[in-house]
Amino acid sequence: FERGDDPKLASPWLVRAAERALENNEFTLALSLAARGEAVGAGAAEQGALFAVQGEAFRWRNESEAAQAKAREAIRLLQPSDRHWVRAVNLLALMSGIRGDYAELERAAALLLDHIERSDEGTGRAAVVAAAETAATLFIAGRRGPAVRLFETM
Repeated sequence: FERGDDPKLASPWLVRAAERALENNEFTLALSLAARGEAVGAGAAEQGALFAVQGEAFRWRNESEAAQAKAREAIRLLQPSDRHWVRAVNLLALMSGIRGDYAELERAAALLLDHIERSDEGTGRAAVVAAAETAATLFIAGRRGPAVRLFETM
């Protein structure tokens, strides 16, 4: 698709390939595939998914500032119903906690809490994992109130 007349057709396959690379701990490859997806002009949802993958790859490479930035970009582009959205909010919370950005940590927790309370699918596996990890990060940061509210939603 990339060499053909419509390179945008490659973007869903590049998202999938980047996800597989991430699952196999091939972080450099995941970043490279995501960059290729950006270059072919992925749509908003695919671009958001690519940013989420990049954020996770940066997380595991211990590049918390880049991971936090990619998580922000993913959240901006994705709809809360997208499976990558919850993961991006969780990533934003974790990276914000690591970086001592507690105001952003609390904003991410509020986004997640709102999503869980509003969504029929909010208590799915990804949301429960995100809520638990975000709540733990809040507790470590000394933000007991928001942490308890998240735990109560599970």
